[in-house]
Amino acid sequence: MDSSPAARLTPLGAALAGLPVGLHLGKMLVLGSLFHLAQPALAVAAGLSVQSPYVRLQAGDAIKQSARGGMESPHGDPFTLLNLFQEWLDIK
Repeated sequence: MDSSPAARLTPLGAALAGLPVGLHLGKMLVLGSLFHLAQPALAVAAGLSVQSPYVRLQAGDAIKQSARGGMESPHGDPFTLLNLFQEWLDIK
């Protein structure tokens, strides 16, 4: 194994190597923890690691569209998943 300085893991790399998730999700979890945002980071990572909880809407399916309420975010799926998780916490 190469022990040159270029071959060593960074502290972030060492933390990611110990997580049983992909690099992108792992980085989100580590940085979420560092910035004291562990709960939202966990919720988004969990939501992104499984199939979408939403089903495709058929044209004119007003019941499903109204059930989504204001949870859909114009900022993308991770924020929509976070809104969905927060809604679940509110009604739980």
